[in-house]
Amino acid sequence: MGDDNKAVEGAVISPGDLSSNDFLNDLMGPNEPNIIKYMANGKGNEQYDFKTNGPNGEAGGTDQRPEGMTVQQYSYRGVLFSVDTGDKTDNVSVIASARDIGNFGAGYIAGNNGLTWGTARLGFDALQSKQQGTFATEGQTTQMAQKVGHTLGHKNYDSRRAAVYKSQSSNPLRGPK
Repeated sequence: MGDDNKAVEGAVISPGDLSSNDFLNDLMGPNEPNIIKYMANGKGNEQYDFKTNGPNGEAGGTDQRPEGMTVQQYSYRGVLFSVDTGDKTDNVSVIASARDIGNFGAGYIAGNNGLTWGTARLGFDALQSKQQGTFATEGQTTQMAQKVGHTLGHKNYDSRRAAVYKSQSSNPLRGPK
């Protein structure tokens, strides 16, 4: 569904397409960009704009979409989405649109860098406003995907922060006085 709550007719679901997992593993793994790098490269047709990436992850790949497929259909192509939510003993696999994958990634980076949901929303809506040339708020489907990513990212941020506090509190030179 698009942000207008209408189905994107002609978008293709490809359960064998693992490009989203490659994208997210890179985004959430040892090559994770800091928030500044992500913001600089996460707009339309750039490295972290998954919906416009080519089949091999190259930026600005919409010109490599299948013949007869519109850019909108390509942006809403269905891909396998598998992420360890931390709430289950195994991964959860679903089909998500390419657009959802990118929005999940944006939310994850924001949360993993310690931004509150409100602060992240301000940033996302500021970018949307800039791109539209007027004050704007992103659609509900976009926000939902961002929120899922933000929740997971913020959980990682909180875990790292707790580990730092624990190590500092057990250090007699830095612990409570």
